[in-house]
Order: sequence, then structure tokens, then C-alpha cells
Amino acid sequence: MITDENKVELISALSEVVLEHLLLKAAPRTVREYRERNHLAGALIGRLMAAVVHEGDLGARYLELAKECELKGLAMTSNSQSAAQKAVLRLIKGGA
Repeated sequence: MITDENKVELISALSEVVLEHLLLKAAPRTVREYRERNHLAGALIGRLMAAVVHEGDLGARYLELAKECELKGLAMTSNSQSAAQKAVLRLIKGGA
């Protein structure tokens, strides 16, 4: 049986692969492309979270969990995008 700690480690490792593949291997050429990839990464990470934490048969509960996790994944990547934008603005304005 996989422990909760193992699940967290697996989700982190899979998230790294998704982010590396979508955002780092071939850099986005435009802001729009970055946003689209970031959105896709969030959705994929959410689906991965659901697949890792779900136990039991695949049914209505899994679909519900997948939707919840997808929203969490999207929020996570959206928050990181916002943090990056704020950091860039501070840098441009000469702040720390």
C-alpha cells in the first residue's frame, strides 16, 4: 500500500515532469503561449493528483475527484504565474 507521504512525493515528481515538458524544454515564444501551456499544466497536474490519491473503482466519485483536483491544479499554476508577474514588476521598478 502506498503511504500518504509516498503519494505526495509521486505527485511532486509527476508535476515536475509536466512542468519541465510544457514550460522548460521548449520555451514559450509568446505570453499567450505561456498562459496556454501553464493552463494545460495545471489541468494535467490536477488529473495526476486525482489518479494518485483515488482508491477504489473508477466511477462517479473518481470523476468528481478529478474535477476537484483539476481546479486545484489550475489554481496552483495560476498562483505561480501571478507570483512570477509580481516578481518581474518589482524587478522592473527596482524593488527587492
